[in-house]
Amino acid sequence: MIPLLRLARSASLLAAIFLLATVCGCASPSNNSAAIIAADEQVYIDLKQGFALVIPATWKREKIPVSSPQYRSDTVNWILFSGKSKIGTLQIRALGHPDQSSPQDYLCDFLNEQNELHHSETIELEHSAGQVLRLNGEETDYRVIYLVIEGEKLSYLAAFKISAKAHDDLLPSVEKVIKSFSILHPSDS
Repeated sequence: MIPLLRLARSASLLAAIFLLATVCGCASPSNNSAAIIAADEQVYIDLKQGFALVIPATWKREKIPVSSPQYRSDTVNWILFSGKSKIGTLQIRALGHPDQSSPQDYLCDFLNEQNELHHSETIELEHSAGQVLRLNGEETDYRVIYLVIEGEKLSYLAAFKISAKAHDDLLPSVEKVIKSFSILHPSDS
């Protein structure tokens, strides 16, 4: 039993190393979308939730205690900083298999949890990870971007909440993070 566990861990580690090499440009993916990682960026790989992305080095992962009512085992959170000032948040939630619900249903369920969304625009996009439903919206002091990313086997919700004052300056970084999002394809074991 232990050799199988080691083999499974080794396979996951090899997949993560390959993804890192691909994102860094050390290997060439089939769609030639390798990105070059700048000194002010970091690669985040989450084998448990099955995704990877490149984020600015100033963004810090927020670890929510299991005992907190805000804790979700299917969600990863970041706080977006400019210098020492908090200018926003990013939340990525694993949604499961795309056959369980449509992107519109996932987005509606998430929006029902939000209180202040005033104005919004919804766009369907192509992405290297799969189909994307994107909602750009406004809250009182924030601009929001919600994405439902529907891959072959997994779907995700990414929620960016950015200070209205910092939105225009931060938008190029947000777009780069969105473009870098990759779904790690789990084995069918």
